[in-house]
Amino acid sequence: MRIFLLSLLLASLSFSEYKEGEVLVKFKDGVSPASIKSRAENILSIEPIFEITYKIRFSKGKVEDMITSLQSESNVVYAEPNYIRRICATTNDPGSSSQWGLSKIEAPLAWDIGTGTDSIIIAIVDTGVNYNHEDLKGKVIGSWSFVSSEPDPMDKNGHGTHVAGIAGASTNNDKGIAGVAWNCKILAIKGLDSTGSGFDDKLAIAIRYAADNGARVINMSFGDSNYSRTLQDACDSAFGKGCLLVAAAGNYGTNVRFYPAAYDSVLAVGATDSNDRRATFSNYGDWVDVAAPGQGIYSTKINNYDYMSGTSQGAPFVSGLAGLVFSLYPYWTNRYAAETIKASAETIGNQGIGGRINAYKTLTFGEKWAFGIKKPLVFPNPYISSKHKFITFGDPIINERKLTLNANIRIYNIIGELMKELEVLPADLGQKTWKPELSAGVYIYIIKGDDGSKAFGKIGIIR
Repeated sequence: MRIFLLSLLLASLSFSEYKEGEVLVKFKDGVSPASIKSRAENILSIEPIFEITYKIRFSKGKVEDMITSLQSESNVVYAEPNYIRRICATTNDPGSSSQWGLSKIEAPLAWDIGTGTDSIIIAIVDTGVNYNHEDLKGKVIGSWSFVSSEPDPMDKNGHGTHVAGIAGASTNNDKGIAGVAWNCKILAIKGLDSTGSGFDDKLAIAIRYAADNGARVINMSFGDSNYSRTLQDACDSAFGKGCLLVAAAGNYGTNVRFYPAAYDSVLAVGATDSNDRRATFSNYGDWVDVAAPGQGIYSTKINNYDYMSGTSQGAPFVSGLAGLVFSLYPYWTNRYAAETIKASAETIGNQGIGGRINAYKTLTFGEKWAFGIKKPLVFPNPYISSKHKFITFGDPIINERKLTLNANIRIYNIIGELMKELEVLPADLGQKTWKPELSAGVYIYIIKGDDGSKAFGKIGIIR
């Protein structure tokens, strides 16, 4: 299998863009990369990216030959090119009406419920952000550049500033535009240069930096069709730390998977026009989770305002919405928030880009379908394996905002050992089914909300 995957990787390199003279390598735990350098005379340097993943620079030979050599080492988990990824914006569209996207996703109605809080940070991993822009000044709490040739984190392209404005431009300030998340803060991270391009090693570091510096949401309006384990490791790590990662699905108008959007730990966003049709440039497929306005979007640019189109523009609508969600429901997990955004999206037909987000429905979705824990129902009880397929926990009682909107279920045996844990998601619509694989006996279930409220009882299992 390893040889087969390596063959596929090498075969794809002739159609890919990557940095010559560099490869990214992940070693097994406890292995010193110096052992590799000692056996390869043309290795110039070994630079740590994170943990046991490194960038190796070499002076002679082709990238594919170096990958083949490294993959033959028993201490190497994987070796891959340092791929180039680019922004997902297309040409400007001055014929569009200003900010139609906000009304399309019912943002004004959502703002009656919540406008975001400054405790929630949205990281924009992009070309940088003009933190002195009149509509972003005071919103950017920090900025950093991981582009070696551009140590100044100021945006010199305009793409990152445009994206940041959609997600969180200042609102009610008598200037410019309105962002989706009025009061959420922005962490500006430059991982792409002034041409809109960046390499996987720097982007992976940028994503981890965002997760380690307080970001609850990470927007990634860039990508490429080349799969990278280094980039996936960074996204998975950030997701594991509680971040909700949002990425543009790409602008090639195909169903080819686009990364980082297509990773399981990332919410992939397609683009729609003002008529809820899939934008002609938007990628599509069963890997795209939701859609958002992306055709002719008006937002902040380096020194002014302008229109841009792309899945790059759709992604920050979702990131801004995620900021509103976490502001209103700070105890929600990233997975729960992502499921809520997907489950509350508007159906726009089978266009291969999921539903189009609706901010108002997302913020009120929990009220309608929250898993109430005051009067939990468990049936059948006892569970008889020869008669029943599942045990169902359920209580779709609506009780305004007093309901606990995020809950988990833990199953213990009679001596207190945890046997099973279940998470309740919005898509469960008030009921959680479970097929017990435990031995016969009596078990205790505890349903616990993030606010500390609890409900418990006993379950009998008969085999």
